[in-house]
Amino acid sequence: MLGFSLSKRAWLRVLGLLVAAAAYLLQAHRSLSSRAVSYVKPGHWAVVLGGSEGLGEAWAYQLGHLDMNLIVVARREKPLEDVRKTIHEKKPDLKALLLQ
Repeated sequence: MLGFSLSKRAWLRVLGLLVAAAAYLLQAHRSLSSRAVSYVKPGHWAVVLGGSEGLGEAWAYQLGHLDMNLIVVARREKPLEDVRKTIHEKKPDLKALLLQ
């Protein structure tokens, strides 16, 4: 136990607040997601910085999955080439330029 007790009414208030907060966050997420996706159009170009690893690599894969052509920028050539190879295996028609 937590060392304190709340009445049934207080627990219902806490539960109600949690449900309201979850609904608000879900609505905010949907709103942001719909705005972000509206800028993503198949065939358009996207520039991904730091695309050889981490979040940049994840962005490159996601944008490639959405059929966007890519310009991927990174410092290291080998991981950059691995990203290009993986993208072209999944989407052979996609254009991906690599800049080091």
